[in-house]
Amino acid sequence: MVESVEGTGQNVEEALENALDEIGLERDEVEVAVLSEGADGGGARVLVTALALDDDDDAVVAVSPDAAAAATVAEDILVELLDYMDLPSEVVVDRAEMDEALPSVEVSIHGEFGGILIGRHGETLGALQFLLGLLTSRRVGRRVRVSVDVEGYRERRAKLLRDVALRAADRAQRYRQPIFMDPMLPNERRIVHLALQENPNVSTHSIGEGDNRRVVVSPRQASRFGGYRVE
Repeated sequence: MVESVEGTGQNVEEALENALDEIGLERDEVEVAVLSEGADGGGARVLVTALALDDDDDAVVAVSPDAAAAATVAEDILVELLDYMDLPSEVVVDRAEMDEALPSVEVSIHGEFGGILIGRHGETLGALQFLLGLLTSRRVGRRVRVSVDVEGYRERRAKLLRDVALRAADRAQRYRQPIFMDPMLPNERRIVHLALQENPNVSTHSIGEGDNRRVVVSPRQASRFGGYRVE
């Protein structure tokens, strides 16, 4: 099953960025269809779809829907990449299963080069994950969702982001003003959105472009009809 998400905004660019936040991917990982440019005053709407790979690609060596087979390919490629980078490390497959008909693989790296592989705010790790996902998908001939971790960094980072999101929500309610969070990668912004989506006292949206895109946590106030509205 191909992943698709619809995004809305005041213009096409904002709608696209909001959709990328929700799907947790970068622009070069999706196809974009503009559903409405918002010229009629109703707001812009776009549909982003995770890129599917061409089965005729020369790099394809096998076509398999099996998650275990995809995990083996991902493990082999990651070991090759680390050796090529002169950063040999232990690679472990932590999970391999079908998720909504899509092979999903989680691998982790262990060894002395953890700090180098993570990089500043996980940027190197994010690039490595993107490359591994691309190469694995091309080799097995279909999209494979790949997650790469280094010494438990992603879970620690996710917990930190959830804690920061909760503190931002508390500040937004206490001071009755929007809280602007630091710039984040798409998958990290998604963690923040998900952490606060059930909070009736605040709302979240993203602003900015590229590396400067960040989440804004805004307070809501109770209306006389019950429920909440964004201030």
